[in-house]
Amino acid sequence: MKIKDYIQLLTFFLMPTIGLLGSCTEEEDDSPLHKEKVPVTIQVGGQYASMSAKDAPDTRASKHTKLDNVKILNLPEGSTLWLFATGKNGGSTQTQGYVVKTGDGGVQSLYPCAQFDENGNYNEADVSKTPLFLQPGSYTFSAISPAKSSYKDRNCTIKNGEYVIATNDAWTQTQSTTYTISGNEGVILLNPLMQVTSRMKFMIKGTDKITSLAIMQAGVEIDGIQENPNGVNYTVGANMESKLGNKYNRIYVSAQSFATTPEGVLQGETGILPTDCRSTPVVVIMNVLVNDVPTQFSYSIVGKQFLPGYSYNYTVTLDIKDGITVANWQESSWTADIDPIN
Repeated sequence: MKIKDYIQLLTFFLMPTIGLLGSCTEEEDDSPLHKEKVPVTIQVGGQYASMSAKDAPDTRASKHTKLDNVKILNLPEGSTLWLFATGKNGGSTQTQGYVVKTGDGGVQSLYPCAQFDENGNYNEADVSKTPLFLQPGSYTFSAISPAKSSYKDRNCTIKNGEYVIATNDAWTQTQSTTYTISGNEGVILLNPLMQVTSRMKFMIKGTDKITSLAIMQAGVEIDGIQENPNGVNYTVGANMESKLGNKYNRIYVSAQSFATTPEGVLQGETGILPTDCRSTPVVVIMNVLVNDVPTQFSYSIVGKQFLPGYSYNYTVTLDIKDGITVANWQESSWTADIDPIN
């Protein structure tokens, strides 16, 4: 018997509670691989914006109360993700790639894609018309974005400077979705994805004594963070561990990574591996042109544990007193949005 092959526009949603939209066309499919299998429609609940790390807790709970007031956002246009469907009781895992696109009417949808490169990019020729087919049964569903080729088996090497979002089984709001597929078409709504690493954001502004601000080519240097791994350091669904940093290990937020607001405020950010600096400091060195004069500021961050999923926001206000440029450094909570580092 032939089984109809549904080509689904898999709709991506800003909020999980919003109505779910989609459209489909039909094709005949004689493939023996799909006999007795069921076409599955995947709907993603969005992604949580990073939580503000101001007063971040050091303990964990099954329900993450800090996520209650965090925005759920769309994935960026053209972003990619891997979906993992794992059979009950440790069964085999089937993997499907997707691309986020905006279709007719401005609705974001998920399009199946056959393969991705190491950076998670894709070719249009690889965008597939074949949806995910699964045997009837119980599955758990999880996802990671971007869909780098090396992430396809759920075991990943994630480094400083990378931005990754994924299912996180530590919290009810972001955990894997369990669903039993019967003989009919299945529709699975994933929980929102969550940032895997920590994030540092910087907002640099001046008083009325500062006429111009710019980031020098050297950018912002962050010393003492966790070292990049030599192998796998993350499995999709896990909560990444915060580890001791190495004082000789550093990452740079380049000048090109900073954006200038209409008010002349400099904003930049980077992802870092979760780092425990309660015993050894993380040092931030900022290289700034203040009124066209090269100026360097250095700050130590001690007694803190950078946790996964949190954004550590720092506001630096520059002023000139007695002809000397001074900086007031504060950890703060602010809501200005810029594009994430990929």
